[in-house]
Amino acid sequence: MDEKKLRLLNDFQKLSEGKSSEDMIPLVLAFMEKAKKENITFSKDEISVLFEEARKGISS
Repeated sequence: MDEKKLRLLNDFQKLSEGKSSEDMIPLVLAFMEKAKKENITFSKDEISVLFEEARKGISS
């Protein structure tokens, strides 16, 4: 996987840890906007993994 993409995913993972589902929505939107600005695209499989990992990190 591309180094830029890995860095962005790592940043997202760190920021999303322990967030409530309510807090995740703006975080995901900001993540998507940042990726777009940096011309980073994700495959459907990568997006699925991203959302699965985010879902695991959501606090109850």
